[in-house]
Amino acid sequence: MGWTAKRWRAIGLGLLPLCLAACAAAYVAPPDADAASVDVIDQGAGHVTVYTFKDGTDCSGRSELADLSGGEHRRTAMPPDRELVMSFSYINGAGICSLSIGFVPDKGKTYRVYTGLESQDCYVRVLQALGNGRGEGPVSIRRRTMHSPLFSSGSWCRAD
Repeated sequence: MGWTAKRWRAIGLGLLPLCLAACAAAYVAPPDADAASVDVIDQGAGHVTVYTFKDGTDCSGRSELADLSGGEHRRTAMPPDRELVMSFSYINGAGICSLSIGFVPDKGKTYRVYTGLESQDCYVRVLQALGNGRGEGPVSIRRRTMHSPLFSSGSWCRAD
């Protein structure tokens, strides 16, 4: 399952993720051997910054998960059995497209999160690797609405 959003053309908005990135600490993967594996894959021609949150309920404890360009990817361990919220800010030229999603990864499973920009739309698709060469299966995700908190340590989202 995936989400798309319209790209906004504004140089000022294009600078917003750069300003927000300065306030986010780098993500530290959990040492848990039962963690879920999440592979974020950039399929676009722009630049995407991916954030995640310590608490998926209100999106507090924001950290930068990945900073990708032109087909790069990053695999990391994520805590299982609780909502994982990811926020994507895609920059291409003077345009920006942002969207946020949440899903609950299962213990020991592998997920592929595809993100990119097609025409005027950015997208995020989450699939679970089925193993044994069986391909990928759909994952139930929900869209999250981001907002700027009064303090960077505050709540960054709400459920849609």
